[in-house]
Amino acid sequence: MSRESTSVEQPLVAGCKALGWITRKDGRDGWPDQQVIFAPGRHFWVETKNEEGRLTPAQKVRIPWLRSRGETVFIPRTRAEVTELLRMLG
Repeated sequence: MSRESTSVEQPLVAGCKALGWITRKDGRDGWPDQQVIFAPGRHFWVETKNEEGRLTPAQKVRIPWLRSRGETVFIPRTRAEVTELLRMLG
């Protein structure tokens, strides 16, 4: 089992930086790990998990709450999913 921070989150942050996007680490009280600001007034949230990772009880409440308010939240579980996410949005 790999650590989420190295297997998924670090490639996400590096990829965002390469695209000129800003990442902001939250990841507490059920908030997704990263808020990504990619254009003026435009952002999305990313909760990184490895393939075995599960959402915490707080995340199971917070993520649907964010989505119900029109927020976009991605939950990539592999480097390939991060690559695809950045390709799709970049």
